[in-house]
Amino acid sequence: MNRRNMTRRIVLFLALGAWGFLLVSMASFHPEDWPSHQVYPYSPIKNLCGPAGAYVAYHLFFAIGQGVFPILMFSGLCLALLLFHNKISDLWLRGIGLAVLSIAFAALVHLIRPGSSESFPEGHGGIVGISATAFLKSHFNTAVHWTDHAGRAAEYSAVQVPLSSAAEISIAAGICYAGCEAAC
Repeated sequence: MNRRNMTRRIVLFLALGAWGFLLVSMASFHPEDWPSHQVYPYSPIKNLCGPAGAYVAYHLFFAIGQGVFPILMFSGLCLALLLFHNKISDLWLRGIGLAVLSIAFAALVHLIRPGSSESFPEGHGGIVGISATAFLKSHFNTAVHWTDHAGRAAEYSAVQVPLSSAAEISIAAGICYAGCEAAC
């Protein structure tokens, strides 16, 4: 075994360990864990990775919210490709696309479910998702508002009716809402 191959394996092993740590710490995140600003005094840490996992998960969720999950998924896929000796072309372009996808995902989560008892006081989506939603609502209010209504109609009706009917209801609700907006 040559030295270059050994260095590659060590770096790949460390990267896989860091990715696993991030995955477990994000999956076991609790908003009440230290260093959260949601509660004080803090209860015992429930994160499976301990205080370090709670710290990392809190700051990632506070910054980009649920947009961290596409980053974890695609970085895991990239690590798997590297593990099996595949080349990843245009890494810089993929990184930019992943950043845009993560911001869009965080904004969509905040748009569909702005806040709940399991989220921070600011709501779901992190600061980036909340800011992106506020920007989009201020510039494209009608389209974002229609998307919000269609998403909520699909969410509520999916429990009671099949998915095809839910899609039809949400499209009809959006068309009716757009007609009412135009009439007013």
